[in-house]
Amino acid sequence: MYLVELKPGREELFETGDELEAAIRGGDLTIQSRIYHRTRSKWISITLHPRFRAIEAEGQPDPPAATRSTWTFLH
Repeated sequence: MYLVELKPGREELFETGDELEAAIRGGDLTIQSRIYHRTRSKWISITLHPRFRAIEAEGQPDPPAATRSTWTFLH
């Protein structure tokens, strides 16, 4: 179970990781959202959650490969 604060004053409980992932992909959770960390007994940023990080990484395009237009020789 995941207790998430979508925005200040609005909390939602997600039963499974799949539900949480769907909310992230659907845009319901943003970088301003927080998730309750039971072990620490405190709210932390959703950006620290592994599923959020994985989904964010999927959306990041790979950096372009360096290309050279000219070559030089070193002596």
